[in-house]
Parts: sequence; C-alpha cells; structure tokens
Amino acid sequence: MRRFRKWDVMMTVSEYVQSRRIGDITVTAINDGTVTLAVEVTVSEEVWRKEIDVDDQGRASFDTHVLLVQAGGAAIQIDAGFDEPGTDWDQRFRQEWPGSARTPGVVAGLASLGVKPEDVSHVLLPHPHFDHVIGLAAGRDGRLVPRYPNARVVLGRAPWEDPPEGHLEP
Repeated sequence: MRRFRKWDVMMTVSEYVQSRRIGDITVTAINDGTVTLAVEVTVSEEVWRKEIDVDDQGRASFDTHVLLVQAGGAAIQIDAGFDEPGTDWDQRFRQEWPGSARTPGVVAGLASLGVKPEDVSHVLLPHPHFDHVIGLAAGRDGRLVPRYPNARVVLGRAPWEDPPEGHLEP
C-alpha cells in the first residue's frame, strides 16, 4: 500500500483519491490540499461562527479538490488545482497561507488511476482565480509549459473577458 504524508501524518492514496462509478462514467475526486484563510462572509460573525470551525485568528481550513470525469475516451478534469508540491510556487503558497497543507498533488492522484497529464482531454475551469488555474502550467528548464499538453482548456466567456484583477498573474 502506497502511503503519503499530509500534515505530518501518513495517508494512503484512497484517503485523497476517491472514485465513484455512475453508469458508464467514473468520477474521481482528488484532494489537492487544504487552504487556511480568513473567513469573509456577508453574515454577522455571531452567525457564521456557529457554522464554521475557525481558529483563534478567525481562519478556517478548506479542502480543495480537482475532479476527473472519465467517459468513453475522454478524461475531463474539472479545475486545474495548485502547482505540484515542492515547487517554488508551492513554497511561496505555504508562506503566504500559513496553516495550509498539501497532499501529494493532482499529478500523483492521476498517476494512481493510471492517467498521465497528456491523457487529460479537457480541463474545465470554474473561474480564473489562482487556486483554480495555477496547475495548468508546469516549470520545465526555467520556463512554463502546459501541464496537460493535449487538453482543451475551457473557461466561460464572462470570466475570460473580465477576469478578477491580479488572479491570472503567477
């Protein structure tokens, strides 16, 4: 059994990669890690503190997932996720978002399913925030290249034409 480290705890692939079959389709959730950030909601603190587990600084931890939908010959990834663990981006991420943690990452999760990045046929992006697009590129020999070289990347027209300021910057 392969085991991975998350939060200094050993975990198996099945603890961060989980698949469900729905007819002829397989849907897999790959946990890319946990982000810890300040809670920003439009209801009063008195209300949200009853529903959200936060630390003494008002920060909550949220798991982040990438979905892989396999149907016929297509391997459709929903969300690009983070950059891979151990990269320069990952080190900056951990400094800027203290308390966050990473699993072995999306590529390792795909590999556990026998899927290589070049097997991904489509990447659907919900919106262009950094935590959904940074995983599209991989650093190779000092430059960025497509992590999923054969994938068609799909983003809705509205977020493409009017992306949130600063979210598409590395």
